[in-house]
Amino acid sequence: KQDAFNTIVQEVNNDLKPDLIVLSGDLTDDGLVFQLKKAQDEIKKFDCKDIIIFPGNHDYRHTGYLIFEKFFPSSLKRVHEFDNGKIILVTVNTARPDWDEGEIGRTQILWMENTLSKYDEFVEEKNIPRLKIVCMHHHLISIPDTGYTNVVGISDAGDALRACLESGVDLVICGHKHRPWMWNLGKLLIVYAGTACSW
Repeated sequence: KQDAFNTIVQEVNNDLKPDLIVLSGDLTDDGLVFQLKKAQDEIKKFDCKDIIIFPGNHDYRHTGYLIFEKFFPSSLKRVHEFDNGKIILVTVNTARPDWDEGEIGRTQILWMENTLSKYDEFVEEKNIPRLKIVCMHHHLISIPDTGYTNVVGISDAGDALRACLESGVDLVICGHKHRPWMWNLGKLLIVYAGTACSW
């Protein structure tokens, strides 16, 4: 609902004042032009200089996969550095046209591993730990109590999870299920976003 979204914008802009906002996909229901335009207009209400956006399976429905980047050109940027290189955030696209399921694919997994390997565990010459974050829409591990639909995740989740662990990833941010949840795997946290609002 619009009122719910307006409340979120007010809380984010006035109370939270974040340095970074991550929108983890499913900005629309059907990937239609009027929905993408509405999402684009609403997102402009956030007062935050760094907003990272990537598509979800709903955004890639119909012809959404052909036009998503036109509405959100920043989604093409996949590597982000913050705080003088102390934080590295990488996005991978798991959405596929007209599929509910997600897939990263071998090429993208190799790209992620190669990209993250360029960054040591510590920031050079400062001995400060570096935070590595990977963002994707679909979930790597199922969410409890979500029934049959919890099998709709990433088809190559095992490969992606191994790549994250071997690359020293600290945090994986996902959307997809529209239900907040967190898995703590020791050094690796996997965090799922809930739905903020919907119409």
